[in-house]
Amino acid sequence: MIASCRQSLADLQLAYLDMYLVHWPFPNFHPPGCTVESRSDEARPYIHENFLRTWRQMEKLVDLGLVRHIGTSNMTVPKLELLLRDARIRPAVNEMELHPHFQQTELFAYIRSQGMEPVGYSPLGSPGRPERDRTPDDTVDLEDPVLVEIANRLGVHPAWVAIRWAVQRGQNAHSVFRQSAELSREFGRGSRRAIERGGHGGDRCRRSQLPPD
Repeated sequence: MIASCRQSLADLQLAYLDMYLVHWPFPNFHPPGCTVESRSDEARPYIHENFLRTWRQMEKLVDLGLVRHIGTSNMTVPKLELLLRDARIRPAVNEMELHPHFQQTELFAYIRSQGMEPVGYSPLGSPGRPERDRTPDDTVDLEDPVLVEIANRLGVHPAWVAIRWAVQRGQNAHSVFRQSAELSREFGRGSRRAIERGGHGGDRCRRSQLPPD
């Protein structure tokens, strides 16, 4: 891990990284086109002793000054409880899927209670996720009547309302626009000023207005 981090720093021409994450808590792999029932021969369940060996290497990165902070991704409350019990350097963040239709309220509250920051990926929802992860009951955040009504009132795209909701909730939200040219254009326009103006009074997108997860 140390060699890999040094190589990343060299490639990026940086002296250190602000944040370094363990992307997944156990070995797993989904080949393209696989079904939800498929299982990789390389997959393993979460074994805390194994993960802790990885975490000790993460801690060394901090000791060496290669990274400032370290964090986790896709961890559950039971896994985090074990890690927080045994870690010498606590994780600063946990990255997880967070958006109005998938709020993960219990995990979100636990992370905040431990002084960690929740980092939400797919803050606009994840309608483009692999077929294996979809169900007939899936919903689309940007078509939610509450988000659409607020967006129409403010004159912005519903994506801005979803981002504003995330910010007001107190989470770091990041997204990559790979599939929608419309969203890419929208986020390059200046709609941000409109949604910021709408962050007062009745135009705010409150959690209570949206369906719970």
